[in-house]
Amino acid sequence: AKQIPGKEEFYETLRYYRNEIKLSGVKAQFNTRVGVDELVQGGFDEILLATGVTPRTPAIEGVDHPKVLSYLDVLRDKKPVGKNVAVIGAGGIGFDVSEYLTHEGESPALNLAKFNAEWGIDSEYKDRGGIKPAHLDKAPRQIYLLQRKTSKVGDGLGKTTGWIHRTSLKNRNVEMIAGATYNKIDDAGLHISVGGKDVLLPVDNVVLCAGQEPFRALQAGLEAAGQKVTLIGARMWPRSWTPSAPSSKAPKWLRRCDHVDVTQLESAGGGLAGAVARDGGPAGSGAAALDPA
Repeated sequence: AKQIPGKEEFYETLRYYRNEIKLSGVKAQFNTRVGVDELVQGGFDEILLATGVTPRTPAIEGVDHPKVLSYLDVLRDKKPVGKNVAVIGAGGIGFDVSEYLTHEGESPALNLAKFNAEWGIDSEYKDRGGIKPAHLDKAPRQIYLLQRKTSKVGDGLGKTTGWIHRTSLKNRNVEMIAGATYNKIDDAGLHISVGGKDVLLPVDNVVLCAGQEPFRALQAGLEAAGQKVTLIGARMWPRSWTPSAPSSKAPKWLRRCDHVDVTQLESAGGGLAGAVARDGGPAGSGAAALDPA
């Protein structure tokens, strides 16, 4: 997320949590791949699995074509992307990838003059109301942002920020297409149907942002070995509790952990990062946690 223009604050978020880990006495071990055997032999009282997700691959004819990329290929692996791109999936990730692909050079979030120019802000108040015509650099790519749903593209984004994301992409001439049926992908591009009409998008690449699947490769093996396992993630937290809520309302496993050591890992599926927390306190107080980086 920190690579998306406008989301650079996540650099500071990561710095903060890295420092908090040091201050809390958590032992962090990075770039370590662990398996079921290592975890079972570790003698943990409990293992918390929070190994994140893997990109979902939709069932589209030709989805294995060389021009098809996942969002991880683009954001993490920095694979080259052509000048004409179709982004499948208009959720938060689809918008982020589109934002990323329509920018080049310094992010406006880090350059006040560039930000003011893009949003038509006259910081010197030479124009009436401090507003002037917006000026944007030409986008380096033509992006088509598609979704299957017939509702407004970006309808599920945040109520207070969604309009900003939609406006930003609109200003960069991103073509948003709702109600699309994905027919096939081939050398010619992405073949879709919209409103009963067949359309060919002659794109160089198709980027898949069509959701995610839970990555739980270790769960079955650990449970088969008799290890106590707890799944952690946004869907696993009780609806009534957030990290800012009183500790008495926290999940029982969190209240039981007096001390943890954390080991980051590279999981076998998709290279996701995670962590292992080891008992560092009295018997019964420790846990092992696998958590995304």
